[in-house]
Amino acid sequence: MDRKRNDKQELTYQIDVLLPVDKTIDPISETILPPSSVEKCEMKIVSLRLSNITNISAARAFVPQDLRSYDSRQSVLKSIKEIKKRFQLISLNLDFIKQFSFFLLM
Repeated sequence: MDRKRNDKQELTYQIDVLLPVDKTIDPISETILPPSSVEKCEMKIVSLRLSNITNISAARAFVPQDLRSYDSRQSVLKSIKEIKKRFQLISLNLDFIKQFSFFLLM
């Protein structure tokens, strides 16, 4: 009995992320660009591969349960701006070794 398995096949994980994107881009194209300025951005839900995520913030913000409406997505942008304003001198990147070292000890 000869069974062939493709061991080289990789699992890919997709994550839905709320990102500020440039709103001057043509909505028909699927190109997503970072905003040129804060005034020219809008929040969009974008699916990304897990491998594309390089940093995670330790800051917490209120996120409405329903992000389908434009206003609820933009309210998250306001929260992010406020967090950046308050903590501009502090690095908000999550340090996994410091934050989750107790998991490594188990």
